[in-house]
Amino acid sequence: MSNQRRDILSEEEYTSTLSSIVQRDYFPDIPNLEKQAAVLSRRQLNDFKGAVAVRRAARKLQKHETDLAEQEEVEETSLDASNLRKKPRSLNRESITGFHARVTSEDNHEFEQNLRNELRAKKSRIEDIYRSRVLSIEEGNRDRYSETPLLASDQFTAPNYSIKARTNSKSDNGFFFAPKLQNNQEDE
Repeated sequence: MSNQRRDILSEEEYTSTLSSIVQRDYFPDIPNLEKQAAVLSRRQLNDFKGAVAVRRAARKLQKHETDLAEQEEVEETSLDASNLRKKPRSLNRESITGFHARVTSEDNHEFEQNLRNELRAKKSRIEDIYRSRVLSIEEGNRDRYSETPLLASDQFTAPNYSIKARTNSKSDNGFFFAPKLQNNQEDE
């Protein structure tokens, strides 16, 4: 996660903007297909004037979008003295990566805030445990060479099943533990 503060959008605005970016980058033919479907549905209803109106409206919309794209391109290419944009590009013109770097949704922001709070509390608990351990070492309660906190596994001492301990055993197996033999097997 970057250190740059991200803007927080409502869920509806976040999803609609992200949907338009995905449609623009990965499914650019959808507006044309929707226009063709509208024209065909008007023709099926024998509404030829409606079909012509749909085509005209689509051409107007396409011209308007082309003009907006040209205007945004001019604004993007106009840089100040330090070669930076004068204004950030609109969210609809961002890539998916750029969009996620600049904004987040309300739910995502709340989740990240809760996660930070939990991590802060956990770190505080661990520091308290470690600090009390170090204080007890400084007071001489434990030897000075063991400065690591006690773990639950430190209290467990495994039985010695080394080869030397098993030299008198008649049975040998591939297990990691010494088998418990019954009395009648030991006598054989």
